[in-house]
Amino acid sequence: MIMKKISLLFVLLLTLLTACKKEKEDNTHALQKKWSLVNTSFKEYNNGTMVYEDNYTGLPGDYLDFRTDNKLYTFITGANDVMDYKILDGNKVTIDGDTFDILTLNSSAATLYLKEGSAANYSEVRLNLKR
Repeated sequence: MIMKKISLLFVLLLTLLTACKKEKEDNTHALQKKWSLVNTSFKEYNNGTMVYEDNYTGLPGDYLDFRTDNKLYTFITGANDVMDYKILDGNKVTIDGDTFDILTLNSSAATLYLKEGSAANYSEVRLNLKR
């Protein structure tokens, strides 16, 4: 009787661990899809004051395709490009050497954010994507 309970407990524990692992893997790879580009925003700051801003609204057909081979295929303003990317722990993704924070990631939307520079002189990039 005790051996049967231990076996049942082991099967339940194994099932729970497998389910949790699978859920984590699915969440980790949620970015690996083809996304339509909604818009991009680029801002540059000198001494804490914005000195330059450029916004782009995605056109029909603009996309970012994060493939499972860690290649990012893009089509923006009629131009194709391929870059390397890597999903990192802590809601981050490195794209072509730049590390973006993943601010939003669900089945229908993703927002990627990059800030580079010093405290007073920096640039910001924000990519808004949708499915």
